[in-house]
Amino acid sequence: MKVLFLLLFPALIFSQQLYTDSAGWINQKADASTGVPTMIMYEHHEIHSGSHYYLDGYSSVGNGDTLVFFLQTPNTTKWAHMLYSFATSKITTFEVFMSADSIPKGATSITPINSNHNYANASVLTVAGGTSLNGVFPLASLGTKIDSSKVGSSGARPSLKYGGAQSRGNETVLKQNTIYVYMFISGEAANTIDYLASWYEHTDKY
Repeated sequence: MKVLFLLLFPALIFSQQLYTDSAGWINQKADASTGVPTMIMYEHHEIHSGSHYYLDGYSSVGNGDTLVFFLQTPNTTKWAHMLYSFATSKITTFEVFMSADSIPKGATSITPINSNHNYANASVLTVAGGTSLNGVFPLASLGTKIDSSKVGSSGARPSLKYGGAQSRGNETVLKQNTIYVYMFISGEAANTIDYLASWYEHTDKY
């Protein structure tokens, strides 16, 4: 009996534990109703821990105008893991640039919102944005274009003019000490652009 117990003991331990850290074993949680082990996605965990943020809203822009956002990362190893999505009512060109030279002084500061409203933690990102007429930016360089797409269509009649939507399902880990530019260039008048960016901030353990 003692031999059998010794053989089964490791299995019992590992059936109730996930991994170890400097404090010892970390217990795996089970559903209270069924006893089935429960897990959540890592991004969901970051929301619970108060290190997940978002910004969203909408803006109406004219033909040839650009809705633009600037995101500056700090020079630390706490990196932002970024996702985004948007929808437009008219034809729109979307572009992302990396390593811009600065954030324009005319851009309006934006405070990201913590996805867990029980935390007052502030995002490490510096965010600003605004609408630029006819795509003119007071920047020496926007940096390197790393993403671009076009949604919507422009027909001969108003009824044939429509927008589109896009999302990035795979996260992008933003480079530290870098300015990113996200811009929406409107191809029609009275174009409503709906946008959402969400990210968690994490320092690699290894």
